[in-house]
Amino acid sequence: MSFPLSMWAMLSLSSDVRYTGEVGKNFLQPVFDEILFDWSAVAWLTNGHLALQYQGSLRDLEIDAKLSGTLSHIESFRTITDLQELSEDVGTLSFKIDGTYPLGISLAGHPLSVIGHLGSSTLVGGNRHVLGFTYVNEAGLSLEADLSKHGLPVSKVSLGALGLWGDNVKGWSMLFGYKF
Repeated sequence: MSFPLSMWAMLSLSSDVRYTGEVGKNFLQPVFDEILFDWSAVAWLTNGHLALQYQGSLRDLEIDAKLSGTLSHIESFRTITDLQELSEDVGTLSFKIDGTYPLGISLAGHPLSVIGHLGSSTLVGGNRHVLGFTYVNEAGLSLEADLSKHGLPVSKVSLGALGLWGDNVKGWSMLFGYKF
């Protein structure tokens, strides 16, 4: 179980534009200056995170499962105009499980394993619909090679791919992993 209670950060946000020409200086700058462009804001961000993790095995299958939740709050405290003021909360719940199974074959003397990846992340809270999606699922496979017999700092490396899908979300990700 991991329990980092809170992380805190201060952010400086800004937008800078240089207006040129008659149209830019006489028409665009009076309309957009300090509204869409040439503004700055300072905000603080804090996160709370809780995670439960299980690592074990079932016969030859190594299991690594994690259930986690995060709550974040961001709030501005120094802005040029009211348009840059913000105060928002966002939360996520995630479940991920990896299962590693030895293939019983080797490549150049390095034992190979296959890793199955499954997971789901859900946005929670009143603003969860703002991004146009509320959840993302993932599933994929990786091939892992055991390099431990060489005495290197890295004992295992893996390469794989992951498919992503959800409401209004479709995509994929390449995976590269290593273990010490």
